Amino acid sequence: MVYNYPREIYETRLKNLNLKIIAVDHKPSFLTENEDFFRKEVNNPDYVFFEMGLEKSEFYKNLAELIEDKDKSIYSPDSLYKGFEENDIILGVAGAGLLTKSTVDIVRKRKLMSRRDFLKKAGMGLAGLYLGTGIMGFREDMLEKIFGKNITFDNKISYDATQDFRNIISSDNINRAAGELNFEGNAAYFIGYNHLNGLRAYMNNPKMRRKRKLYFHLECSLTDRITQYKKEGGVWKRWNFI
Repeated sequence: MVYNYPREIYETRLKNLNLKIIAVDHKPSFLTENEDFFRKEVNNPDYVFFEMGLEKSEFYKNLAELIEDKDKSIYSPDSLYKGFEENDIILGVAGAGLLTKSTVDIVRKRKLMSRRDFLKKAGMGLAGLYLGTGIMGFREDMLEKIFGKNITFDNKISYDATQDFRNIISSDNINRAAGELNFEGNAAYFIGYNHLNGLRAYMNNPKMRRKRKLYFHLECSLTDRITQYKKEGGVWKRWNFI
């Protein structure tokens, strides 16, 4: 019997690792409705990856409890650690403020400004736009509605911290698991459905992942490792960064 799973599943191979990316809705009710499917998918593969750490989501906490092997680990390749979301908000608000102030100054004082002062204010505005768009963003799924479903193009021009940046980081770390860390066999990666197209675009395209350099101002908020969780005393705990 083939289970009619309501979200998309994408399969690829990275070196000796067969990777199945399973799109999910981050709702406990979605897990309950598809519990038999999820129970099979977390127990069959050799490795299980979750989009984010167990501290962040009730959905992933509940999904973790379906794992029957007490010695099995959960791995998170995502960047939501060390206050990433909070720092992104702070940078975004600061950037929006900088953009607003420079724009207002230019509008009010343009005729009185020297060329040097104008360029300085314009530079501040561009810096504000750069910082602010990290949170405001040009999301891949938003661009998809404008330009149509073109996975590579949409991701080449998208720019936002919560989706695009995380897709690049996740793709880098999954590839590191299959390469440097020698993960072999079968792996399942559970992610929010809005991330699937981005991951599909970046996963097998190291040149596209160089776009990560655009987000250098967010790297300070990132634990650039894969987070490993193991069960200890019946409770899932963060075990290691690998």
